[in-house]
Amino acid sequence: MERCKENEEVWGQRHSWAERHAEQNLFGQLEKLDISSIHPRNYGLAVSVLPRTFAVISWLNKGKLREINLSGLLVPPDVISALAFASGSRLRCIEVSSMLDTHVPTSRPWTSLICVRGVCELDLSCCSALINNSTNISEMQNLRSLRLDNNLLIRDYNVELMGFLSRTKRLIHLSIKGCTRLKVSILTKAKAQNPDLNLLELDVRDALMDVPLSAIRVAFPTLLKLNNRCTELGTSRIQ
Repeated sequence: MERCKENEEVWGQRHSWAERHAEQNLFGQLEKLDISSIHPRNYGLAVSVLPRTFAVISWLNKGKLREINLSGLLVPPDVISALAFASGSRLRCIEVSSMLDTHVPTSRPWTSLICVRGVCELDLSCCSALINNSTNISEMQNLRSLRLDNNLLIRDYNVELMGFLSRTKRLIHLSIKGCTRLKVSILTKAKAQNPDLNLLELDVRDALMDVPLSAIRVAFPTLLKLNNRCTELGTSRIQ
């Protein structure tokens, strides 16, 4: 990344930003940004420098990012907002699993700050930093894949999740594995309210099983995989 920045500076000295062609801008060609699990040793450096670095990347990229993976990073949620806002409707995938909490206060949910309605894949596994920040997933009606694994802060009858499941028409993959305080019956209740909720893959391992798996199979006859195992329908499709 440092070498790319050096090349940008060299080109900037030879050509004006307006005159340079898009192919000369290495960051301008990025469609996927994956810098997951990079842990700076200095906490203060992580909080102060990384957000500014991502802001520069957003500017150089000029809104071409389609996939963002910041899993395991020690950065405030507003960083996601900056990157996603710059990409706008082009953004399709956000992965921030195991994102570490920087304890930086914010006045609004991070999803209310960005253009997330076009996002198709969202991974918030092991991500209490964002779940605790009142993540508003109900607005993300284009989601096809949602992972909320191992989030202990999602409890009992979650109104936000229920609202999303009761309205979504595109979700086909859902994982709430390890959400030990979330009742699985939320899925059957959502299906009763939303006939368009036709899941193909579902993982509820180690969630709060207040209904049997047989009830899940009856509610979602379209399932190809349940708890990472092929259903009869899924096996027949493979054959």
